[in-house]
Amino acid sequence: MPLIIAGTTNNHAGHEEYFAAHVQPHITVTDKEFLSNLVGRSRGEVAKEIAKIQCAHNKKAVVIFVGEANENEKQILYGGAEATLFPISWSEPFGRVLIESMAAGTPVIAYRKLGQIDTGSVKEIVDEGITGYMVDGVNEESAIAAAVEAVGRIKDIDRFGVRQRFDEKWSSERNAIRLDELYQRCMDMRLELYTHAQFTHRDDRDSGIPTRT
Repeated sequence: MPLIIAGTTNNHAGHEEYFAAHVQPHITVTDKEFLSNLVGRSRGEVAKEIAKIQCAHNKKAVVIFVGEANENEKQILYGGAEATLFPISWSEPFGRVLIESMAAGTPVIAYRKLGQIDTGSVKEIVDEGITGYMVDGVNEESAIAAAVEAVGRIKDIDRFGVRQRFDEKWSSERNAIRLDELYQRCMDMRLELYTHAQFTHRDDRDSGIPTRT
């Protein structure tokens, strides 16, 4: 199965060195124009282009590095993928990548815990067995092994179910409803506090307690 890696390698100190030492040796092809040449093409056409690379290198397990992807290129990545891998080693506050993948109906495989690191919002976003799988590892090697095992089960996930769950939880319409509900709760709390302050102020005057005006 081919693996496509997208993203930057120089946005934090030490990333370029780590990429050069631990990722670059496993990359079959680096082609930062690969996605831009596929924008607007079907999933089948994308698969054919990947098959050409596999044939050229006489192996199925090719690793293609495409660099940073723009919004149009992300649609190619997510829409054409069997799964999106999210092997993070930090506490993620939200996880936009997971949401974008689900919007395309593509299940995710994400680290839930790596050693002592809790990856934050992953467990709040991923519905186990419905939108993907969460894996744990005591170290990077065991987490990778768990992720590889999960790839073998990825076809058990219904892509239509992934998109349906996205619509239920993360669509713009659903987020608008949530924001409206939150705004209403804030307004109700403010009204309650204001009403309480008014009664407290009146009670203080009635009791003869000096108040500052």
